[in-house]
Amino acid sequence: MKKAITFILFFGLISCNQSLKSKSLSADNSSSNEAQAPVNDEQIADGQIDEMQQTYTFLRKSAYWQKAKQMLPIPSDKKCRNTYSYGYLGLARYIYKNLKSDFPILTFRPSPRYAPFFSGFPSNTDNEELFFSDYGHEKNWEIHLWVQQNLKRPLTLTSLTLGSQHDHDRHCRHRAGVSTDVRPFPGDRPTTWNSSNYIRSENLAFIRMLASRPDINVIFFNDPEILNDKKIAEIKKQRQAAGNPLVFQSANGHDNHIHYEFALDPEIEEITEYTYQRLVPITPSSIIDWDAEFSEH
Repeated sequence: MKKAITFILFFGLISCNQSLKSKSLSADNSSSNEAQAPVNDEQIADGQIDEMQQTYTFLRKSAYWQKAKQMLPIPSDKKCRNTYSYGYLGLARYIYKNLKSDFPILTFRPSPRYAPFFSGFPSNTDNEELFFSDYGHEKNWEIHLWVQQNLKRPLTLTSLTLGSQHDHDRHCRHRAGVSTDVRPFPGDRPTTWNSSNYIRSENLAFIRMLASRPDINVIFFNDPEILNDKKIAEIKKQRQAAGNPLVFQSANGHDNHIHYEFALDPEIEEITEYTYQRLVPITPSSIIDWDAEFSEH
């Protein structure tokens, strides 16, 4: 794999979000190498609550912080290696649940035909990746409309996110309800980028569209010609200059689907960063190994 660019980020891959891109780490800044103390019951009893805790009352509860800590570690049965992005995405998922209850089931209204793996929704959805944040749901609807209008193809989803009653998702990078996997076009049956039925021109147009959207910050796909497309390279250059970088790279296992991620809902992002700062010390290990990040999702 082409050596990926190493970014120094505050919390991992998800920090491509525009409002946080300027927050880089310095290993020499010893004052930044400690996590801020989370809220405790004594502070609450003494009335020592800050503006965030005043706005979001669940941030005052010790049970919230205890559960948030449990969302951070990578389970021993998972192959994810980037503890920063894994933990951050898990916190975003937990915060969404505190604000809005469970992730809603994704439905491309008015028809459920685009549900992953199914021609219709199963009767029991608890263990199926059919859920998405409402913010991501609306964004994906825009993608769906673009595909219908420009490619006249189905947008065939293969993975979203498990319902938020699950602390850990089957995919390392799908925890926050903003990641989508779709089949390459024509999308009517399983396809890889080197299959006979693969239509490169349509997939190129699709990925150029994704890359040009400022609310999409990560794309994985393995077609080498699209990875080296000059127009996409120019889009990446322009976004980097504008302070809104795009990660578009190959990744293991992405011959047969395109993975893209939306930036977090701004409110979810703000609370997630607030929580993360108080639970995870900032250390030089915050430097992301992008090759490792792309080898598992």
